[in-house]
Amino acid sequence: MLKKLFIVITTLILCCFLTSCGLERDKNADEILLGSWQDGVSMRASMEITEGKGNAYKIIVHWAGSAFDYSEWTMTAVYSDRTLSYSDCECKEITYSDNGEKSEKLIYEKGEGVFEYADGFLYWLDGTEPELGCIFEHIGKTVGDNGGFDDMKDDFTGVW
Repeated sequence: MLKKLFIVITTLILCCFLTSCGLERDKNADEILLGSWQDGVSMRASMEITEGKGNAYKIIVHWAGSAFDYSEWTMTAVYSDRTLSYSDCECKEITYSDNGEKSEKLIYEKGEGVFEYADGFLYWLDGTEPELGCIFEHIGKTVGDNGGFDDMKDDFTGVW
């Protein structure tokens, strides 16, 4: 009997611990984080945050270099206490040739860093490229898997 009681109490403590450690989805975090973000400093970086599992979120950051190239960071970050932490960042440079051919160059994998949420902004502190220093402002909810562009095509005649 004492053994069963110990197992029940241990299970309850473990469940409470896992809940407080962010393994259950935080609905308030969803309201704050999900959607499109724009870097207000450079005006060249944009970010999409989409749902993952538990308190993990998929993040894609684009930095426009020119009309023919951009950098892209993809990562999965775990949310806890107003911070998104990641250790799986992959950075690529994407370039388009004059004839429209796309080429990708892997810059690094397994990059680490955090996004800190404060005063309505996400501050990007990248451990691999600390000079990035973007300050993202939420600009809207994500409409589709590709940033909502398919949903917008009906608003423009003859574009798509």
